[in-house]
Amino acid sequence: MQDQAKEFFSQDNRRLLNLGLLLILVLSLVLLVSLYTHRSIRIVDEEPIVQVDPFQNINVIAKAAIVYEIGTGRIIFQKNANMPLPLASLAKVMTAVTATRLLPSDAVITIERSFINEEGDSGLLADEKWGIAELLNFSLTVSSNDGIAAVAGAVGSLGYGADSPPINENNFIEEMNELSREIGMDYSLFFNETGLDIDAGRSGAYGSAHDMAMLFGYAVRNHPQIFDATRDVKGVFTSLDEIDHTGVNTNEGVSRIPGLIASKTGFTELAGGNLGIVMDTGLVRPIAIVVLGSTSSGRFQDVELLSLKTFEYIAQGR
Repeated sequence: MQDQAKEFFSQDNRRLLNLGLLLILVLSLVLLVSLYTHRSIRIVDEEPIVQVDPFQNINVIAKAAIVYEIGTGRIIFQKNANMPLPLASLAKVMTAVTATRLLPSDAVITIERSFINEEGDSGLLADEKWGIAELLNFSLTVSSNDGIAAVAGAVGSLGYGADSPPINENNFIEEMNELSREIGMDYSLFFNETGLDIDAGRSGAYGSAHDMAMLFGYAVRNHPQIFDATRDVKGVFTSLDEIDHTGVNTNEGVSRIPGLIASKTGFTELAGGNLGIVMDTGLVRPIAIVVLGSTSSGRFQDVELLSLKTFEYIAQGR
């Protein structure tokens, strides 16, 4: 009987031992599976996300284009960015910046009859008097050749500093070219203040998309007030004679660009459609977009596309 009991308990111990070994084996398998699964999940989590460049394979109509980060000078996108092309009325930005540097902020400008003989009628009146800030805002918003000619002409008549020599139209243009060299606009040359074509084969101004992006960057950093009205669809501009002039922005896409800071259009037969803008993409990160040699309507499509792709680019954390 005692031997039978010993044998029973011995068999029972073996059963428990086998059960224990089986349990350990099962737990080991569970642990291995868990570790493998966890490791696989971590591997999946750590796989880099492939980001597609938003500018890849995009098609702009313009002959030249650029997306330019003003704070760093970094070129985010470019197409023939250093190709010199006719600027048309983008030249007016250089005129505005040059005049702002040379004239006092309270300068009064009289619209002489000879100024309103410029191509295009923006509604200015002979002998009408304007403050320089209001006239520049009007002229850049509606692209007034009369207004810009009056500003350039006023520099000669008012002078630009007690210790400075007199200046006339020719050396005002030289001042524009001198400033372009200071900014580093290596491919730019100005022959008149408006950018109007001189004749069928010569433009009033030439420059590259990169040059214009640098100019817009310089302007918004140093003279941002000249662009105040260019952010709006239209505005009312009042001369010192208390005459109101309603001006419609020549940039028909102005309301479709988020964070718009500045804009300027240009169009002539030689230039085709040009457009430059600056937009704030967040956290004071201004970016200039310039297209040259597009079409009258294509320039707005080009800039809208480039602005959309720029925001996609920034959303990727670039």
